[in-house]
Amino acid sequence: MGLTYGSWLLRRITIRRDRRRFRNAPEDADPPTRSAVADWLASTACIRLCRYAIAWTTLLVIASAFWTATSFATAHGLGRALDDADSLPRRPEIVLYTKEPLRDLPAGASGTRLTPSAGSQLQYRYRGLRLLVQANDHLFLVPAHWTTPGGRTLVVPYDNTVHLALVPS
Repeated sequence: MGLTYGSWLLRRITIRRDRRRFRNAPEDADPPTRSAVADWLASTACIRLCRYAIAWTTLLVIASAFWTATSFATAHGLGRALDDADSLPRRPEIVLYTKEPLRDLPAGASGTRLTPSAGSQLQYRYRGLRLLVQANDHLFLVPAHWTTPGGRTLVVPYDNTVHLALVPS
């Protein structure tokens, strides 16, 4: 970026200085000659080179802005995830009632079969779970002492086949 700005500044200063010399030259004297640097800086090759340099610098600045935004979003998301994982034991416990049994319960969650009652289709109760997130009509449940390595998440559709009860922790 400094090289682009420097070449642009050199071009502007040299061309302006030569123009001033031509304007301030006495009428009866020989016309001043342009310097070789001024001739090159005014050439189409130099103008094209400056345009390419500006285009590449602009591209570099835009790419750097996207890279910075991505790095910030990654760091922010990781921090939020760690905060969420640390706060799981303080969240209310979820008691989950379902019609069908759940397979592969995560460690720390327990399930019991309920005795059939009149009018109730819910036959299973699961305790020891915390709500991680609810998205797209699905519940993402984890045990209270969930850990990242080997920790499992239970994904349950949130529809009329499940019922939730919250128990303060």
